[in-house]
Amino acid sequence: PVRYLVATHHHTDHIGGFRAFVRARSTIVGGRTTVDVLRRALARPATLAADDVSAETAGGAKFEVVDGRYVIEDGHRRLVLLELPEDNPQAVDFLVVHLPEEKILYTTALFYPVPERVFPLEASIPSMTWFVNWLDASGLEVETLYTVHGMGRVEPWQIEAARKIAAGS
Repeated sequence: PVRYLVATHHHTDHIGGFRAFVRARSTIVGGRTTVDVLRRALARPATLAADDVSAETAGGAKFEVVDGRYVIEDGHRRLVLLELPEDNPQAVDFLVVHLPEEKILYTTALFYPVPERVFPLEASIPSMTWFVNWLDASGLEVETLYTVHGMGRVEPWQIEAARKIAAGS
């Protein structure tokens, strides 16, 4: 069973379908704003019958708020949720997911890996340059970066290209 749902931020394209996780009694983890948005949404009627959640289930929904850092461990893997600084260009209480032992970082909506012939997308430059500056200052060991937008996996050349853009070269 899915025990946790990590809501990285409150944008609707990232929180749709969360009611299924409430029905499954998963713990939903997010920043304060995101959790507030989800609680308010849960209190309203669903627009699709498949999204219905009983009042009893909704009342027992489990939410955890990330305030800076939150760790989920299961004896095999450690997952660290990190709240990004408020100056990030996407959303307040924005979270990234770090698997420190695997050196994997997952972000949503901050980096858009697209094919080289169209990289970078003009609209994504402010987010990507902010993100690479944050990543370099974070001290995190990251060998692999994943994102939900674009091609999914960010290639090393794309990170280097974003660094060059951020440096103004």
